[in-house]
Parts: sequence; structure tokens; C-alpha cells
Amino acid sequence: SQITLTSMNTIERYEVIDVTGKRIMNGTANATQLTLDVTSIPSGLYMVNVISNNQRIAKSFVKE
Repeated sequence: SQITLTSMNTIERYEVIDVTGKRIMNGTANATQLTLDVTSIPSGLYMVNVISNNQRIAKSFVKE
């Protein structure tokens, strides 16, 4: 399973957080599009935070 993050600005950093607030994945990037492999994480609801242009954008996704 993969999720793709796309931004008009360069994505600088990202983090994936579970419903308990635990950081599951994080990293740096230097691109306007980023694909994350979420195969190894358990099914559930997650939040992905993207830091771009000194702004934090949060989106949720469900891993089935």
C-alpha cells in the first residue's frame, strides 16, 4: 500500500501519526510529490503532517 503526497510547494518534511499520537513514520523530502510505502503499518486511521514553506498541513487517511 502506498499514499502519495502532492504539494504546489516543496515538501520539506513529513510525519505519519496514529490515533494515539505516536509517530509511525517521518522523514525529509525535497520534492513537490512524495510517495510513502505504508504496507508495514497496521490497519487504522492515521494523520499525515506535511511541512512545506514553513507551514504544516495535516490530512487523515485510513489504512485498510
